[in-house]
Amino acid sequence: MCNREWPKNRVIIEVVDVEGHCPVYHVGDVIVIDEPRLVLPETDALCVRAMGPLMTHIISAAGGIDPSAAAGGVLHYLANPDMPAEQVTHYTQCPMPGKPYSEYGPVLFRIRLEGIATNE
Repeated sequence: MCNREWPKNRVIIEVVDVEGHCPVYHVGDVIVIDEPRLVLPETDALCVRAMGPLMTHIISAAGGIDPSAAAGGVLHYLANPDMPAEQVTHYTQCPMPGKPYSEYGPVLFRIRLEGIATNE
């Protein structure tokens, strides 16, 4: 049995773009997680549809894995080709298809860590 404690990191998820209409999020909204707890007083909104693609990144980031190196999601250089990559930052988006299939979404999220702790 492993006696090591899972490292805990503060994960900040910020809405950086909304294409079309989103009934939940606006640009600048944040979701704050102090692993394993959602920090409700600091969280603007939470959409269950967005939690699927966010969950892998949240768990990885909370465990000390640099989200910019994690597989999946939208890599920084694809989402922002004219901006330098940010250390410990990753991008992903919600699964809403947007126009012409829906007037909703997608919403682009920036996931970053405050203070990296590693499990080594």
